[in-house]
Amino acid sequence: MVPMQSVAGRFPARRSSLPPQRPARVALSTVAVAMALAVGWSVAAQADPELVVGSVNNFKTLSSGTGNPAGTWTLGDKDYTYLDSSATTGTTGWLGFEVIKIRENANPALLSHEFLIDSLSNYSAPKSLYLGYHVHINGSQGPYTFRDVSLSQTFSGQTVEIWKDVFGSLADYNANPGTNTGTLAKLYFNSTTGTVPLAVTLPPGLTDLWVRDTFALSGLGGSISSFNNTLRQTPVPEIDPQSFAGVAALVTGVLGLRERRGRRPEAA
Repeated sequence: MVPMQSVAGRFPARRSSLPPQRPARVALSTVAVAMALAVGWSVAAQADPELVVGSVNNFKTLSSGTGNPAGTWTLGDKDYTYLDSSATTGTTGWLGFEVIKIRENANPALLSHEFLIDSLSNYSAPKSLYLGYHVHINGSQGPYTFRDVSLSQTFSGQTVEIWKDVFGSLADYNANPGTNTGTLAKLYFNSTTGTVPLAVTLPPGLTDLWVRDTFALSGLGGSISSFNNTLRQTPVPEIDPQSFAGVAALVTGVLGLRERRGRRPEAA
């Protein structure tokens, strides 16, 4: 007589067609994506704060109206103070065509600030002009320090040169006039080669920089529209409470959905 097989032996359990769940890894990746999306959405609606200074003479003689003395302009946690420049009166030097703009990137993860000298196309060769200024992190947004400095430009023709010299003290600034003399950074652009200078990493712990910007149109056919100095700082800031609340709500919702999916009964 053939022994009867057990029910379990005759009818083995049906294997689920669903892939095995990996809750720990899924949760971590979901959190990362959700946080990135939430922070991105909160930043996307913001415009970059901008302070329009105007001419070099405005920079020298006026202020941002925040209680600063003449020659000091504040945006965010940066104070920009005029030091010296080519002449700002008469028929030589800065003629008032230029427009200085100070910008702060709305995305806190980038931690970048810009000092833009715009509307330079009315200057024609031969012409060489410079502007010196002090940049100070005032601590109003946290204990940040400078990280690196870079230079970009918009030009045409083949006779444009730009120098950016960065110093660690006013004494160094005064002791090293001219171009290509920076003690912390020397950035140089020549339109003949077209090589864009790389960002220069600054020593750690700095909250003050003294900067001299110079441009030269050395022959016919060259023109510059603007050049832009970008300053980045460190460390990366914390997410503000409102953004974090949005991140937490999004993460909770996504994880809850995945948990409910993970508990669905298997198909019969």
